[in-house]
This record gives sequence, structure tokens and C-alpha cells, in this order.
Amino acid sequence: MVSRVHIAATVAGLISVLAACGQTDGVRPSDTRKAPTPATGTPAEPLPTGPFAPPVTEWAVAFCTAVGHINGATGGQPDNDPRAWAIAELTQLGDGVGTAITGLSQLQPSPVLGGDDAVRRLIGKFTTERAWLTESRDRLSRTSGGDQAGMGRTLGEVMPRRAAFTARPLDGVAIPGEIRGAAARSGQCPYIGGFPR
Repeated sequence: MVSRVHIAATVAGLISVLAACGQTDGVRPSDTRKAPTPATGTPAEPLPTGPFAPPVTEWAVAFCTAVGHINGATGGQPDNDPRAWAIAELTQLGDGVGTAITGLSQLQPSPVLGGDDAVRRLIGKFTTERAWLTESRDRLSRTSGGDQAGMGRTLGEVMPRRAAFTARPLDGVAIPGEIRGAAARSGQCPYIGGFPR
């Protein structure tokens, strides 16, 4: 005959085993995270993230890298042939803008609300600027080297707009504050005029 003490001990053991089965391994009561759901293994609720979580910073740096091709395409000094210099400068800048458009097009979806809209707007702006740069370069190419007045007029129209664009390429496009903040924290975006400020 089984003693009552033996039955009580068995029941107590079963209760402790069942209680242990209800706990998730590795999650302490002080954890603010939820245990993974059995079906997917992913957290039942997203883990808390700050405004400068690594995905935002990584995205901001990739954004800056894409836009930075514009600055990498400028900076030469005119030689004794300003027309040839301007044609080369506009060609190089147009190529840099094209590379920036490609880089922006290849960005992953923004981790911040409004980031994807900013990218779409920038691609539109840069596409317009690239077309204008190509048209301006072609106008200069058609100008005779002997036509100093015509060349001067064309350069006077083209170069100020080129300078304004390269100084602040993001003007007119709202970049979300979280992206600006992440870019500032990364220290890898100060070469873009007007950004991340």
C-alpha cells in the first residue's frame, strides 16, 4: 500500500515540474521583453528601440554615401580654358548625380516614417538637375570658343545654379529628424552641404 507521504511527495514533484514547464527558458521576471511566440520564434511584441537604433544609423550612413557622390564630382579649378573646364565640370557633376540617383534607388526601405518619401523626392529632384546639367553642358559645347560674350552669358547662367545645387543638394526636401539625428551621430555625413543640420 502506498503511503500518504509518498503520494504527497509525488504530487508536489509533479506540481513543480508543471510549473517549470510554463516558464520560458532565459526570460527572467525582470526582463522587459516578451518571450518568443512558439509558432514563429519572434518576439510577441517588438523590442523597444530608441530613435538612434543601429538600423536608423546604418540607413542614414547609406543615404549619405549615396548623396555624397555629388560632392565627390566637383571641386576642380578652371584652367586657361574656362569653357573646357565648365564642360568637364558639368559632365563630372552629372555623372555624380547619376551615381547618387542609383545609390538612393538601391537603399533598403527606410526604418523611419517619411524616409522613403524623402528618397523619392530627392530622386525626382536629382533627375531634374541631371537633365539640366546635361542640357547646360550641351549648350556650352555648342558655344564657339571665339564667342566670348556668348560663352560668358552661358557660364553666367549655368555656374551659379550649379554652385547652389552642390552647396545644398538636399534643399527643398524634408528629411525626417530621426534620420538627421542618426546622420549627425554617425559623424559620416558632414560633407553634404546643409546636412544633417
